[in-house]
Amino acid sequence: MRQQHYRFSHEVMVKHVLDDPMKWMAQAQTYGPQMIHNAWTMAGEGLAPQDRVDGSVPTLEPITRGPQLRGYLVTLPAPQATGECYFLAVAAAGNNQPRYFAAERGNDGGDGTPRAFLAEWKASATGRMRVHNSDLPQISQAAFIEAVAASAMAPPVEAAPKKKKANVPLLIGCGCAVPLAFGIIVGSCLFYYESILETYDPTSEVVSVPIHPNQPAKFEFKWDGHGYAFNNFWLVVENGTKENKEFTFSGNISCTPSPSYKTFETSLSYGKTYHVKEIDKDGFSAWIYLNDHYAKSASEPMKCTATIKPSKGTWTTARIVVTQRQRPSDWL
Repeated sequence: MRQQHYRFSHEVMVKHVLDDPMKWMAQAQTYGPQMIHNAWTMAGEGLAPQDRVDGSVPTLEPITRGPQLRGYLVTLPAPQATGECYFLAVAAAGNNQPRYFAAERGNDGGDGTPRAFLAEWKASATGRMRVHNSDLPQISQAAFIEAVAASAMAPPVEAAPKKKKANVPLLIGCGCAVPLAFGIIVGSCLFYYESILETYDPTSEVVSVPIHPNQPAKFEFKWDGHGYAFNNFWLVVENGTKENKEFTFSGNISCTPSPSYKTFETSLSYGKTYHVKEIDKDGFSAWIYLNDHYAKSASEPMKCTATIKPSKGTWTTARIVVTQRQRPSDWL
């Protein structure tokens, strides 16, 4: 995989667009081609010649699909490996916030046919996350724009209205049964979250940053809730390849200002894994648990650096993800 190609789509453009989508869209009307040129140059800074893309550069053009959808289409040099993208789109339905989409090359089909899927990067108050959607029916600008339009223009899903329940006379004994049942339910829930649910079960993503083999990835996060919490670190592999049916790796994560340096060595077969999916013969995707940092609530963010070295197999697209989990006793 060519790092310039990957960085442009998954790092530089993600940051430029999601930092202020409305501003990016407005500036693109006047400076669009120059913005793409600058982002492409930035993505190639500091890379060896073999990691750069020779020849053509990305192009920018308006998306013309009626008044309901406005935005811009970026066409990249043809991808050569999984993780590289065919097209990008910054698009909005009506007056909604612009969104960032990608047509990303996936693992080839069993007959060698190239595949592409729709992906979207989303921003939140706690970080950025990448959503992997369905495969595109074909690899073309038209198919990509149709998929972007369907996603951007889809109406929000509304919960069905609750049916009104008829009032039923209650027995006198229910006055005692209800609080007793409530106490049992609450006690059972507390027991589950305290003693049964693993502290490293995946929860909502707090932060997500791309990571490359043998290269440090920097990220920040903080726990500003009440009491203590487990800050769990994950390697989320989206396009991985096994070697001799195995994927193993080692690495370390260091954080400040609360000093923490932890090493790990694990594998797809013997580590704590979730959402494992086999892709074709040797490909896979999975959440792989690394370790955690148990910390007290603080206003100052933790600044961390992670380095991961594969020993068997590798990946073309992966992220370091932080999730947080608090037991009832951690709140005290």
